Amino acid sequence: MEIIRDPITEEYFQNLSNNNEDFFTYIVVDSNPNAFVIENNIYFTTELIKLIEDEDTLKSIYYHELGHIEHNHFASKKMKVLDAKKANSISNLLSIGLAVISGDPSIGIASSLAINQKLLNDLSYNSIKFEMQADDFMISKIKERNLNTKGLINFIEELPENQNVYFATHPRNEDRVNILKNLARKESVINSPEFNWIKAKYGKNSKIHDFNNFFINLEKGKISQIEEKSIPNSYLNYEIYKKNISQLKNEEIFQKL
Repeated sequence: MEIIRDPITEEYFQNLSNNNEDFFTYIVVDSNPNAFVIENNIYFTTELIKLIEDEDTLKSIYYHELGHIEHNHFASKKMKVLDAKKANSISNLLSIGLAVISGDPSIGIASSLAINQKLLNDLSYNSIKFEMQADDFMISKIKERNLNTKGLINFIEELPENQNVYFATHPRNEDRVNILKNLARKESVINSPEFNWIKAKYGKNSKIHDFNNFFINLEKGKISQIEEKSIPNSYLNYEIYKKNISQLKNEEIFQKL
């Protein structure tokens, strides 16, 4: 996936983590809505940013992923996968041996399938346990930051329920929603200007239409005026600078950045 280096978005997420520099959050270009952890970094896909409608939902998902980092899940899962691969290689050798000794290839295939299913079950069990730990961390942050889970509930309810017992690596959507309902409130979330700016940049669907029009026009090489003054001029200048529009003193802007 293509990683987008965006200092405005990265700073937004750093503020959510109280400027903890042990990990960073990046945007990746992908048409699937997803958030995930690799090593000690969090990644949000552009499609997920586009689909999230309120800021508390974005923050909650961020804290879920942060929970994976806090519990060191990536390293743990990596070790389990490597162990599984090693065990799988041994099981394949065992299966071949059984087939040769018995003279019946079907015995080797049956043995291999049985062992592989056990490995899948073990990996699935640990994945669900990790997801529950990350959910617990997210819930603690939701309470600490007084976030509204109304939007998150709607988001989860629209996710497809995974019915495959071997690959269902997350708790059931219904179970998650039941926990979150106790933290939901009727009032709508008031999104910050920074959130609306990020939404406009990656989804063109911010609730501030000036922001959407700015990025739509920018892609055409035009600069549109923004009446909404809730963001600093440096945001505008940075995006214009990246497009290399000659009306601006690019060298001066670069020095300020």
